[in-house]
Amino acid sequence: DIAHSLGLSRVQLYRKVKAVLGTGVTDFIQGLRLTKSRQLLLEDGLTIAEVAYQLGFSSPAYFSTSFKSRYQMSPSEFRALHTTPSV
Repeated sequence: DIAHSLGLSRVQLYRKVKAVLGTGVTDFIQGLRLTKSRQLLLEDGLTIAEVAYQLGFSSPAYFSTSFKSRYQMSPSEFRALHTTPSV
């Protein structure tokens, strides 16, 4: 456990992370996952479900909801906007 190895309680660790990053641990990790998802969505051959599961989301639906909440577009819309159709 990270908190224990640092000599902190879990609550102390969460408070310190929030003070430094300006966001909670869970939100920070979620942000990292969603940032990585944008890269994976642009790679050929990965479905939206595969991206979701590869990044640790519990379901493709939850991933899509989280993505849309952060970027104001669905993963499908993001992919369509940032890729060119193959001929």
